[in-house]
Amino acid sequence: MKRHALSLLLLLPQSTPCDHGVKGEAVAVDLDAVARAYKDAVKRFEVLVEKAAVADPLALPFDSGLPACRSRETRSVKVAPLPRELVGKTVGFGTEGDVKVVTKSKSLREAAGGVLGSPELASRLGVRCVPAKVKVISETEVEVAEE
Repeated sequence: MKRHALSLLLLLPQSTPCDHGVKGEAVAVDLDAVARAYKDAVKRFEVLVEKAAVADPLALPFDSGLPACRSRETRSVKVAPLPRELVGKTVGFGTEGDVKVVTKSKSLREAAGGVLGSPELASRLGVRCVPAKVKVISETEVEVAEE
């Protein structure tokens, strides 16, 4: 009896899968074209990786991305507390100073002996453009001379 009841349940009308209809024009997918595009993308990526893999990474050029100054200006800027060791020192962005900040060089090797500049570091010290000298007046105040 149980077997017959199960068989009858199987004969009951079964619901069809959901049909959400087509919204817009449908286009057949060419799987061969997708495979070719994928292979092309892989090949291009491999070429980019090969170009990026330099035998001597210190030969790569460096650019901090900081804009060049268009006019001279000297101003005082309040900053978040700086290390006490910097008070009285000059930080040179692309110029000489007690602390040299390299903003651009032909190679990272040339940048040795200085701190690599970045927009974050410049912002931290109130620098808007380079070359600039930052004289640390106190732990919370600097004088920025954009040249």
